[in-house]
Amino acid sequence: MKLLDFAVLAFFFVLVFYGVKVIAMGSSDIPAVDVATVAQRLKSAMPPLLIDVRESYEFKASHIEGAHLIPLGSLASHLVEVPRDRPVVLVCRSGSRSAYAIAFLRKQGYTNVENMTGGMNAWSRL
Repeated sequence: MKLLDFAVLAFFFVLVFYGVKVIAMGSSDIPAVDVATVAQRLKSAMPPLLIDVRESYEFKASHIEGAHLIPLGSLASHLVEVPRDRPVVLVCRSGSRSAYAIAFLRKQGYTNVENMTGGMNAWSRL
């Protein structure tokens, strides 16, 4: 097994662990923000960084203008792209993968991260 294959497999198991933990701890422990508030913040003078954790084919099909793509499976290797000194909002299709990402980032010491509830499904209804 190549080192990269092992790393991907290990990260998958970490995601599963965090997924179980997120489900067990409930959504109240995951900081969340609704789509209307995100839309307002993105128009402000100091908008949050919006990170889309979907896959690239999903992102290409539709995304929020200005969003930065970091697929969930790549998040651990792209932590340098996630700032600690400004607000970060994570988004996926429905809010599940981004909740996993929030749990992972919080475990890494990130405190200024929020999950966009409803994800792109909710955004499309704005």
